[in-house]
Amino acid sequence: STLENILKSIPEVLPEPAAVVFINNLATSSIDFAVRPFTSNENYWKVKSEVLEKTKVTFDQIGIEIPYPHQVEIHKE
Repeated sequence: STLENILKSIPEVLPEPAAVVFINNLATSSIDFAVRPFTSNENYWKVKSEVLEKTKVTFDQIGIEIPYPHQVEIHKE
């Protein structure tokens, strides 16, 4: 899967135990995935940051939009 390939591209993600990727929730306007790679304690923040950044960049490249709340201004006269 795309998320698994992202994890494989990060050298600090350990091959064992294997990373876990699963659907965590089916929300009203999104499918929420959980991504749980393993790394050493000292690489935790680096891996977390890289996973987030690479996921956003990759999703943008393949046309997957991340939902966000829309606000509409109502002007009353």
